[in-house]
Amino acid sequence: MLEVDSLYVAYGPVTALRGVSIKVEKGSFVGVVGPNGAGKSTLLNTIAGVVKPKSGSVTLAGSKLSGARAEHIVGKHLSLVPEGRRIFGQMTVLENLQLGTTVRKDREQARTHITEMMEVFPILGRFRDRRAGHLSGGEQQQLAIARALLARPEYLLLDEPSAGLAPVIVDSVFEVLKRLHNEGVSILLVEQVAHRTVETADHSYVLQHGNIVARGTASELLQGGLLEAAYLGADGAAPEPEGAGQA
Repeated sequence: MLEVDSLYVAYGPVTALRGVSIKVEKGSFVGVVGPNGAGKSTLLNTIAGVVKPKSGSVTLAGSKLSGARAEHIVGKHLSLVPEGRRIFGQMTVLENLQLGTTVRKDREQARTHITEMMEVFPILGRFRDRRAGHLSGGEQQQLAIARALLARPEYLLLDEPSAGLAPVIVDSVFEVLKRLHNEGVSILLVEQVAHRTVETADHSYVLQHGNIVARGTASELLQGGLLEAAYLGADGAAPEPEGAGQA
């Protein structure tokens, strides 16, 4: 199990996370939704070792991850697909995929796995020798997910994979995530597409101003407008983001 316990994170005087606790059981699909500036990206980056917490802990199967370097965490079978995809635009699709295998020692099997990824995501096989920067946004998102999967993660963390994509491409991204989940990959998905995320995930958390303000299954969160109340606030207006640009 991936467990975050009482996590506090600050950027100078701005507190981004205030005692956040979440759990991702092995084999589960967990969503985290909330408005801009809620702390969603900070949460994922802290789990992945990119950001160091002020206090609290992150553990995976009982092993402490908080404070560890990002490359050590990847070696623990946890991969992050960051916001904005962050593929290497001047490199080819194939070269980007090869970067995803750098933490692996089974080089021959890694090459086979790259071929398998190009079968799972046919567009990557078709454009394997094309510069990644020339791909469309949806194609780049598929590349980012495939690259993360090549590290053979047991837990896949995704930071707003639907951002900037057309609705039909968002549909395909969610279909890919559901297929990966059905194949046994544990998923922690951070999104602003609240209803779609809550309906897809086994369990979701609503993050607002660095605090978890609601949690539950789709039926629990959607029944009686609980999601809207938690997401928008009691007055029905979206809350002002705190520390915007940091999370």
